[in-house]
Amino acid sequence: MNISQQANDEQMTMQGIVSFYDVRKGFGFIRGDDGQRVFVHKSELPFWTIYLQKGDKVIYRVSESKRGPVAMSLAVQES
Repeated sequence: MNISQQANDEQMTMQGIVSFYDVRKGFGFIRGDDGQRVFVHKSELPFWTIYLQKGDKVIYRVSESKRGPVAMSLAVQES
């Protein structure tokens, strides 16, 4: 197993709800089911998703940055 595979294995798939998203600024926050507040940037949205709305249910992986947890590989769950 190489280092990048190990890093991917360490990222857990999480579920949460969008608590805030600013379309103009292109970022927001997710409240994970575990209570963790996670930053999300528009670059992590699927190409067919233009923006997120407060209350959207999402699935994502968490990566750590210098500023805290960041959502990666985000997918919006169907209602």
